[in-house]
Amino acid sequence: MRPPLAKPPPAASPRRRRLPQPLSPVAGLLLLVLASMASLWTAAAAAAAAAAAAAAAATADTPAPGLIYYQRGYAPLKADGYGSVEQIHLQGLAVSPRAEAQGYISFSRQDGLDLDVHPDTRLGAFLPPNTSGMYIPHPQPVNVEFFFPQALLPRYDALTLVAAGQLQLYPAAVRPATPPPVGFTLPGVVGLLAGLHLDASRTALLVRTDAGTLAHVLLDGSQASVTMLEDPAPQQVHIAHGLGPVFHVVQDGKYSRVGAASGLQESIPGSVGQGSLRQVLATRAVTSDPTRQDLILLQANGTVHICPNQIAGDRCTSPSLSISLPAGVAAGGRLLNPPVLGLAQPLGYILYHDTASNRVWRFDLGPGATAVTHTRRVVLYFDPGYIEPTNLRMLAFRGPDGTPAWHLVDDHRVHFTPEAFQCQSDRSIVCATEGTPLARGWSCIAGHAVTPLSESGLFCGGCTTSMTTALHPLEEAHCERCALSGCRVCTPEHCLVCAPRESLLVDLVTGVPACVAQCPAGWRHSGAFCRPEDPGPQLRLDWQPVEVTHPATVTPGAITGIGATRMVPDAAGALVMAMPEAGQAEPAPGPRARPLIFHQQNAVLWMAEQPDGSLAGQPVTGVPVAGQVTGMLELELPDRHNGWPVLGLFLCVDGKTAQVTVARCEAAIAPAPGARCPPTYETLLAENYSECHFQRLAPAAVSILSPGIVRVASFDSSARLRLQYWNRQATHPASLDPAAAEPYLIMAGQQRTFIQPAAMDYGDPRQAALPDASSGEPLLKALPVSMPGPGPGRAELVVTRFATDPTEALWVAVHFPRGMALHGKTAGLDGNEQVLARLPAAWVPSNGRPRVLALDLHMADFPSALVLVLKDAVAVAPMHCPAAGGGLCWLQEAITLPVPGEAGLFAPPGEAALVPVAGPPGPGKVFSLLLHQPRGQVLRLDARLPTCPEGTHATPAGCRACDRTCAACQAPGPSQCTACPPGDRLQDGQCVPRCPAGQYYQADGSGSDYTCHACHASCHRCTGPGAHQCTVCRADWLRTEEDLCVSQCPAGGFGCPATGRCAPCSAHCTECALAAVHPGGCTSACGACAKGWLLADATKTCESACPPGEFLPAAAGATACKPCDPACRTCHQSADFCTACPGEAALHPAAGQCQHQCTPGRQMPVDMLHEGTPGREPACVACPENCAQCPTAGATCVRRADGAIDCPDIRTCGRCAAEALLLQGQQCVFECPEEGFFADRDGQHGPVPSCVACHAECAASCSGPGRDQCIMPRTGAGRAVGLGIGLTLLCLLLVGGAVAVFLNRGRLFGAGPAKVRFLRRPRPACLPAWLRL
Repeated sequence: MRPPLAKPPPAASPRRRRLPQPLSPVAGLLLLVLASMASLWTAAAAAAAAAAAAAAAATADTPAPGLIYYQRGYAPLKADGYGSVEQIHLQGLAVSPRAEAQGYISFSRQDGLDLDVHPDTRLGAFLPPNTSGMYIPHPQPVNVEFFFPQALLPRYDALTLVAAGQLQLYPAAVRPATPPPVGFTLPGVVGLLAGLHLDASRTALLVRTDAGTLAHVLLDGSQASVTMLEDPAPQQVHIAHGLGPVFHVVQDGKYSRVGAASGLQESIPGSVGQGSLRQVLATRAVTSDPTRQDLILLQANGTVHICPNQIAGDRCTSPSLSISLPAGVAAGGRLLNPPVLGLAQPLGYILYHDTASNRVWRFDLGPGATAVTHTRRVVLYFDPGYIEPTNLRMLAFRGPDGTPAWHLVDDHRVHFTPEAFQCQSDRSIVCATEGTPLARGWSCIAGHAVTPLSESGLFCGGCTTSMTTALHPLEEAHCERCALSGCRVCTPEHCLVCAPRESLLVDLVTGVPACVAQCPAGWRHSGAFCRPEDPGPQLRLDWQPVEVTHPATVTPGAITGIGATRMVPDAAGALVMAMPEAGQAEPAPGPRARPLIFHQQNAVLWMAEQPDGSLAGQPVTGVPVAGQVTGMLELELPDRHNGWPVLGLFLCVDGKTAQVTVARCEAAIAPAPGARCPPTYETLLAENYSECHFQRLAPAAVSILSPGIVRVASFDSSARLRLQYWNRQATHPASLDPAAAEPYLIMAGQQRTFIQPAAMDYGDPRQAALPDASSGEPLLKALPVSMPGPGPGRAELVVTRFATDPTEALWVAVHFPRGMALHGKTAGLDGNEQVLARLPAAWVPSNGRPRVLALDLHMADFPSALVLVLKDAVAVAPMHCPAAGGGLCWLQEAITLPVPGEAGLFAPPGEAALVPVAGPPGPGKVFSLLLHQPRGQVLRLDARLPTCPEGTHATPAGCRACDRTCAACQAPGPSQCTACPPGDRLQDGQCVPRCPAGQYYQADGSGSDYTCHACHASCHRCTGPGAHQCTVCRADWLRTEEDLCVSQCPAGGFGCPATGRCAPCSAHCTECALAAVHPGGCTSACGACAKGWLLADATKTCESACPPGEFLPAAAGATACKPCDPACRTCHQSADFCTACPGEAALHPAAGQCQHQCTPGRQMPVDMLHEGTPGREPACVACPENCAQCPTAGATCVRRADGAIDCPDIRTCGRCAAEALLLQGQQCVFECPEEGFFADRDGQHGPVPSCVACHAECAASCSGPGRDQCIMPRTGAGRAVGLGIGLTLLCLLLVGGAVAVFLNRGRLFGAGPAKVRFLRRPRPACLPAWLRL
């Protein structure tokens, strides 16, 4: 606004020439008119100044309007988006009734929202997609419109008006009850306006009649009574509930109350605003007394009156506070506060919805509602592309403390207040403010990602890609960038997941991973890894048919299932619990558990392994089932009863009944070594399914799978069973950390794979809102598996699936190293995808899902393996981990073995069909598994280490080099030698020289004695004195191509520890060092290039130009490329100045930054072309300041060959940001120029709010486009009047002077009489119209 104009100084009196005669009468008249006008203008100025002062005084205590930003829920309010959301039970929680095709109304309720599992509700998902037990059966088609009266108790009965006067009440019930509807005939009733269930049998209604009046209806059981109300019922009538209970009714501006139970109507004379009201609301804004209410009355002119702390019969005649709406807010809106019958505590504010602009205003109230402390417009963020709804309302949802919390909602999302969204207490998020608008009203702080239901309790407690929390506890909300370039997941020392364009190259000697842009010679690209072209000998798999010896009492027949138990048979053949003999290890899962075979004749055989690998069967009794067992899984529970172990038995009976039984020793038998105790069985669960399959989740938890349904049965420390249920899950879940006190599960649903707290049930609506577990494509038809890692308690998360075409199926695995431990995320995890095996498409199961077991190998560097079991084959993929446990674990490619014969395997999707056994002894034994075929044949799968050449040792992943001191070995390290080089002798697994280091021995002629002589100085061991006779070089020395030992390789070479030799650098490289080790050789990392070549940072090779993802610094003489920031795909002259973005991100060329999308209200999308190459990418160009939409049609940015980018400079605007106005199509302003324009804020005179030019005949400003809307400039009342007076005085003086001169021209100039000609002179334009006469 301009500063006030300074008062002009008084004009000096002009020197006048004394005239011989007085002025004529005309001149005197003009002077009189002039004086009168001056008086009138002065009076007008005084009046205007007084009015302005009065207005200033009236608004002096009203807070200036501001903004308050609400936070949009992360997920939709209702997962399936189907059905409206209603506040039926006023003192309860909102529900969603939905019409089902089967002919009933079901209710989606908040009962499953278990805040004991996790208290965070900021996901915004409160209603599950499934339905609860409450429903309403009805015979009508599903498109019948139901009316749900609100209720003072949990009653969900519905009404329909099927024809004029024909009312039906449908009682809500719990399935399978089907109560019939109750019919009522109410002649003349044509519409239902409001309703309230008073108790279990009575319902009060306000209805419209065909006579155009209101009527009260009381339904009591099967009876109905009707009371006609006095006033006519206009089309627009507002009804609200209040204490009493009563209906507060406003019609045609008149306010009355109708008793909900009695139907008596009471007019309210003397009420404030009576006759001009729009709405009366009984709520709890400031009053906390449960027997009182706050009455809020909204007048048609927009004034809001508040009468607080009223009892049920009070009238609002003297409001404690009256609020006027801010300027520009339409008066035809409505109040949004909840009814008093549903509020236990006051809100402390009033919400007003301006329905014309779809904006909400909030008035914060002081104590007693005597003042407004803040007047703020509520900034709401709706979903992109989602039409801003007019159905804004407040509904009650379960709050973090379990009590109802009222939130503002639209048809799609919950909008949280900053307090409810924890904007101040959650340090992992930042919420929108007037200076920082955000897309959802909130965002994660830099470096953090949305982490729903995390253990830390922070909504953004996890780290984004390329950030890690490995050095800090998760609850500190601290993330730092990976130290190694190109990493997506890292530890402080190693990179575990590389950027998309790079591959992991793992040093096979040290296990250290590195990210490389291309695989070196001798290696091939496979998924996320570089793998050796020739992996050498692999793990050996063999099938062995197992001879099962049946006792004479059992007729051999088809096998229905197999299992394993720690129990043993006593002399009578009954299974008993047994303690280990003295000095014997206690039985543990795995081979120490003995196989059980179940037959069709319900016979159970306890199998004893024979030295030749056959099985001798002994009939046993005591298995607590009545039927055929098709699967069995046994757990040793953490509880110990009387010192004895407690066993949990999971049995699938007759292929469909899942039975959970606990076996305990109740006898008073001391658990001494070798003691036996007959168990007591207690069956805790027996449920029928279409199928039942078991998978171990944790030491005391098992998942039970039937098609589309998963139940998890877990035991606490007292062997009490806890059951959880998930519907629509396609396969077994997996535990991310089986040993954790509060583990997380990864679930594989029909459409996505997600991570949730293990204790969360399917009914919790937040489950359906959880985002996908993977940052890549959704993992469909997948099976999650938790693999034992190195060290106790550590697990590695793998998700496997099939990718098929008509002829081939790829067994694909996505491995998420360390699960959530390195970044804390529960969604969007980055992993290493790889192809484990290529299989015939015909081998894939009909449901398209793999059947995989994680097998514990109990090996330090190969702790576990994935076993894929198909009807036609078995595949095994070992997982290799560094023995030290600090590096990267990675899966090896699988070894596949077809099943012999045509019968195939019995391969259900679970663990129970695989029984680990000891198998026959032999070198290189890794594991043995028992499986069976449908026709009764038992097969054993033996896995053995490969046979390796001398100088290497066998591992499940192939042959690896021995320690340099060994000639042959059985494992890595200097203490695992099995043979030694010449001159050494083997002692306790180590090769010990016969002569001291640096000497060689020379036998005498008899062969019985020898003498030691000095080696060459370069040798550690040798066969003679020459430099070329070294067998082992000195420590850290290397052998050259000439077979000499040197301390440092010559120029152009580097040392390779895998071979102990010097190898040449790569092409055009003058200096290099070791980069990675692979079987039979090493790769180098160049440190300096020949002249004219540039050193690439990622590959450490010499290139003619920097590769994508790197840049050449602008400094003179730079010859080494530097990596771009991970946020950039390419960059120019600076690591963080992006010139291309990864994925679908858009580039902001002016700032050199990548962003997920163009900032709404600030930028517009354009295409960016590449000079000299095809293709285009998204980019964002800045609009003029405060411009929300600027024209960019046909505009493009061009990236030149040198990396620089040229973009157009947008100088025009099509639409301004909120509150701003478009000026002449180029500039966005908040106030129009004071002259020549008026503010069209509602867009009535153009397509967008803008500054519109005044009419051409307007001298200054105007109030509209017409010539009759010209006004003086808007410079304040006093200054406008003063300017008008000055202009009028000037015009009158000019006219008066001209007349006086004309009439006295003879006297003035001494001329004689002359002829006078009267001319029509033009009137000055500055005169008012009444003076232009």
